[in-house]
Amino acid sequence: MNAELFGLGLVDEIFLTFAPKIKLGEDVPTIADGKALDRSDVQDFELVSVKPVASELFLRYRRV
Repeated sequence: MNAELFGLGLVDEIFLTFAPKIKLGEDVPTIADGKALDRSDVQDFELVSVKPVASELFLRYRRV
């Protein structure tokens, strides 16, 4: 579903959590699995805020 929303240009903000944990494998989920975007359709986001909590970072991005 995320891939569809990104592909249609409907995502205005992204909230990501960066946690220092490593998981390897082919079936590891990503924020937007699916068909790759063409280079001309790559979407840019700018960092709006960062909130550190213990060893994690809570990041908020807004589409530019």
